[in-house]
Amino acid sequence: MTNKQTILIIEDEKHIGNYMETIVIANQYKALRAMNGLQGLSLCTSHYPDLILSDGAAALELEGQYILFLAEDTVEYEGIYKKKNQVSEDTLEWLNFYYSLTAQERLALSMIPSEFVTEARTAAIASAVETSSSSETISYREALTEEELAQTEALAMHYFTEEVPSFEGVDQIYPADSEESLYHNPGLEGEYMPGNIIIYRVLTVKDRRDGNPFRYISIARSNKSGAWKVINSGY
Repeated sequence: MTNKQTILIIEDEKHIGNYMETIVIANQYKALRAMNGLQGLSLCTSHYPDLILSDGAAALELEGQYILFLAEDTVEYEGIYKKKNQVSEDTLEWLNFYYSLTAQERLALSMIPSEFVTEARTAAIASAVETSSSSETISYREALTEEELAQTEALAMHYFTEEVPSFEGVDQIYPADSEESLYHNPGLEGEYMPGNIIIYRVLTVKDRRDGNPFRYISIARSNKSGAWKVINSGY
């Protein structure tokens, strides 16, 4: 596979996680590891895995949204998973009622089953901390693997060498800082999240000879499984 699909493994038992990771890699997929749901959430927002595997649950990325699958003996409340034998019959009935409501109706509920209270509070605190930290602190470069950086850099080199040969090739190239304002360009770069876009600063052979400054090239993909393409270029 040239673009390996990514599988996120959420497992707190190290030996089980190692076993799962070995199987994933042996089948030519890229593996990410998380010890708990909070770590998994962080990796989801930075790496956008194609598939998430957890104890009793799996989630498949499809057109930018995750579709959740639960094992028959597993229940879920807002990203918190429990075996059915860990919760009461009343809680099981409440969960059926909860998921019969619309998203707006759920927000009006103040009651949380006791089995989920501790994890829900922890998640709420983590969410508040994450919200208070600007998403701009996520490095666009660090959101990509070394393989993905190599792929996008090669595409940029190809653009200035083969697609537009008048540039006569590339003299220097490096990823732009995350503070680069182009990442927030409405309608173009601003439509892509970290992990699906990278902007390079490029000095072409012709620009160096003519005394011109570095130009930029923006390379993005629609989702983690999509193909990289040039979406913008200029000064």
